[in-house]
Amino acid sequence: MGESLKKELRSEYIKLRCTPHEKEMIQNHAATCGALSVSEFLLTLGLDGHTQAYSSARRHADGALLTAEIYKKLFEMIDTLKRRPDSDNQLVKEAIALIHEVRRDITINRLKTSVERMMME
Repeated sequence: MGESLKKELRSEYIKLRCTPHEKEMIQNHAATCGALSVSEFLLTLGLDGHTQAYSSARRHADGALLTAEIYKKLFEMIDTLKRRPDSDNQLVKEAIALIHEVRRDITINRLKTSVERMMME
């Protein structure tokens, strides 16, 4: 069956509610996997399960995307806390220090994972 005919036959919709963050992550996964569209990406996953092409790319991308997203959010939290009028408050300073520590741990863990992956190859 030709590709144009397949598109003509697709007349049904599946509505999916998600958060803006989830939508962005799905779009990023689709782009990372080389999907032509989010619909094509989700149809492939839904109909075929985790195909080799998508699952291997997703395994590789999941960690990096998640780490980058978390790292960015933590930076935004630090920035927000520093802008507070009570930013000299000891509790706020401790929160900022803790966030810096979490960011450092993410970096160390990511580096460790990358080294382990390189050693296995």
